Amino acid sequence: MLPASYFAFEGGILIYSWLLEILQTEYELVRRMKESDRGGVYLIRHRTDGNPLVLRHFTGNAEVYQKLLHYTCSNLPVTLEVASQGRSI
Repeated sequence: MLPASYFAFEGGILIYSWLLEILQTEYELVRRMKESDRGGVYLIRHRTDGNPLVLRHFTGNAEVYQKLLHYTCSNLPVTLEVASQGRSI
């Protein structure tokens, strides 16, 4: 299970709250691929079907990831969702 400290949320449409609940109930942490003081990259797996995902959490600007939601390219990973609160992505 991913710790709640990886996510922050407040007021409005709580996409962080929704995303955190889904990640904690439906996914399990397989391994930490990279961690730093700015964030981390984690391999997670769906508990039921076993499908793996890479979760990127960091502090910075979400603009590039929001743009990637609308692009497909065989040389880039697929961006499924972008959730941010302030500078926490």
